Amino acid sequence: VEAMDFLAMDVQGAELGVGWMRFILWLAQIRVLREIAPFSRILCIKVRQIGLTWLFACCGLHQSIFFPDQAGFVFSLDQKRANKLLKRIKDIWKRLPEFLIAGTGEPGEVWTTDEISFSNGSTIEAFPATEAANIGDAYTWGVFDEVPAAEALGHKDLSEMIESAMLEALRAHQGWFVANG
Repeated sequence: VEAMDFLAMDVQGAELGVGWMRFILWLAQIRVLREIAPFSRILCIKVRQIGLTWLFACCGLHQSIFFPDQAGFVFSLDQKRANKLLKRIKDIWKRLPEFLIAGTGEPGEVWTTDEISFSNGSTIEAFPATEAANIGDAYTWGVFDEVPAAEALGHKDLSEMIESAMLEALRAHQGWFVANG
């Protein structure tokens, strides 16, 4: 199942003031998916307020449930925000039609606020924007969210740390990574 097809299968997202509803791709999101589709190694510096965090949360979930042994991460300003982004992924998963999760997308042994696993061996972890964050491991995909805000709050050398982690992960695997710019 390709990402675009996955999103067309009753995947749901939340709209502020509206609640959960069917995820309908906006034109900007469709363009991004079409642009990145042919590539296995992606770094996307995204703009705000066009729904790309939601889009890449769905793409990460898609990658994790349809491809075994995926190692994903979400990285945000602090642990609370990183966990919130992981919760978004969990909430999308909870609302998937049963036929999409049967077999491969069922919960694995770990289902905590900062890490989840699936029965097919895939995992997703949440990390804060700190130098101690363990983003140097080999991951197959990742989302760096709120990077400029972290730098503005004095997380020194954050860009260098992110660049190093992404390059190392990209060397180790054919993964995709998104940074909120």
